[in-house]
Amino acid sequence: MVVDRFSDANSNRPIGFRPSPVLVVDDHPANRWVLGKLLERLGIDCRFASDGTEAIAVAGMRRWGAFLMDIEMRRLDGDQAARQLRKLSPSLACAPIIAVTSLPVPEAIKRCRRAGIDGLVSKPVAIKALESQLRTHAGHLFVDPYRSPHQRPRTRRKRTMPA
Repeated sequence: MVVDRFSDANSNRPIGFRPSPVLVVDDHPANRWVLGKLLERLGIDCRFASDGTEAIAVAGMRRWGAFLMDIEMRRLDGDQAARQLRKLSPSLACAPIIAVTSLPVPEAIKRCRRAGIDGLVSKPVAIKALESQLRTHAGHLFVDPYRSPHQRPRTRRKRTMPA
């Protein structure tokens, strides 16, 4: 039996199945790097775009599992890019978009709702918050939907009988 990191014996996914990557859209290279490392820890493949305009250009080139989108960027803000992504094609219209923002939460929630964004993670991004949002809106990205890949596997202690 062949097993890789994206499939295991208990999974109902085919051997060699790779979920679609996440497109990380942020205008700051350090933020893209951090999000990339967090996604790597979660076992999720990702690609990067430096702003909303680049994200829209890249969006139609492949199937995306989800979008992690900064709300405030230089050329095209994340909420404006999200609106345009939703209009491009039916497959992009249903792809989850999760906002990553340093804005105050009430203001960010209003902007995200108006733009049709599915979830929100505040900066600095905590891995548990990111994982929670991804599991809620893009659970298909995880091979085992119940176990976090950054947790240690459980091992059972062997019981020894007294002699």
